[in-house]
Amino acid sequence: MLANRLLYQHSAAERDARPVEAVVDAAAARVGEAPSAAAALVDALGAHGVRWACQLEQADADDWARFGASTGLKLAIKVELRSPSSAPGSVPSAAAPTTSAKISRARGDARRSLVLLTTHRSRWIESRLA
Repeated sequence: MLANRLLYQHSAAERDARPVEAVVDAAAARVGEAPSAAAALVDALGAHGVRWACQLEQADADDWARFGASTGLKLAIKVELRSPSSAPGSVPSAAAPTTSAKISRARGDARRSLVLLTTHRSRWIESRLA
C-alpha cells in the first residue's frame, strides 16, 4: 500500500499538464502519422473525457482499444509522454523541468562555480607572486 502511494505520488510540477491534442499531434509528427488519424484519436479521447496528458498516462490496453488508436500511434504517444518533444503546444522545459534537467542544470552550475573559483585562486596566487 505504501509502495503504491510512493510510486504514484507526483508533485504538481511533475505532472504532464499538456492538453491531449498537443501530445497526440507531437506523437503523430514523430512517426509521420497522418493528421487525420491524430484528429480522429483526439476526438475519441475527448468523447471519453480524456483531456489532459496526465489522464492519458493512466490508459491501459482496454482503454486504447476503446479509443481506436493504431498500435504505432499508441506507442508513439507513450514515448511522447515519457520524453516530451519540443513540438508546438508542449510545455517548455523551463516551465516544468524534469529531474534530469534539474540535475543537468546543477552540474552546469557546479562546473561554472569551479571554473570561477579556480580562475580567482590563480589570479590571487599570481598577484602574491608578483
